[in-house]
Amino acid sequence: MNSLTHFLFAANLLLLIFPSHSPAAASSTVLSLKLIFLFAFIFGVMVDSDVFWRMGVMKDKSPITRTWLQEPFGLIVVGGSIAAILQYVYGSPFALLVLVPYASHVILDYIATHDVRPFDPFSKKVFHAGFINTSWPKAKSNSVKQRKNLTPRTFFVFASENYFTAANAIVFLGLIWMHGMY
Repeated sequence: MNSLTHFLFAANLLLLIFPSHSPAAASSTVLSLKLIFLFAFIFGVMVDSDVFWRMGVMKDKSPITRTWLQEPFGLIVVGGSIAAILQYVYGSPFALLVLVPYASHVILDYIATHDVRPFDPFSKKVFHAGFINTSWPKAKSNSVKQRKNLTPRTFFVFASENYFTAANAIVFLGLIWMHGMY
């Protein structure tokens, strides 16, 4: 999934968990929105910082390989550790502010059509996962060829990632509007 989708999905989940009128939300709606957006960005988008580094700075054009940080083990070790520390230091809302965006990132990666390694770093076995297409054919000349080469595991792909991003954007705007009403 793209970075915008990762951010919007994580922010939507946090906005649903921490509405502005809940006791867990910060005293100021603007402050709670800033905190929600910050954690949605850090733990929902920046989990892919190694990919940004390889593609942007290193100009690496090779296929993107996932690291253990983007797998369930990374959620447990890194996300769980940071959540435990923040919960101990600052209180309970911070554990959810870490774990929800991180888990949403892993979940979105698993529903997008690409290869995943759920047991990484213990096993390098690769599985094909997902049902939302992240690499829809861009040129008409390629689309016919790509459709002929569909394997049975990619046959059930029913939507483009762009539809999922648009739906998340609409939900996000509605939640922001509702968040500002209280």
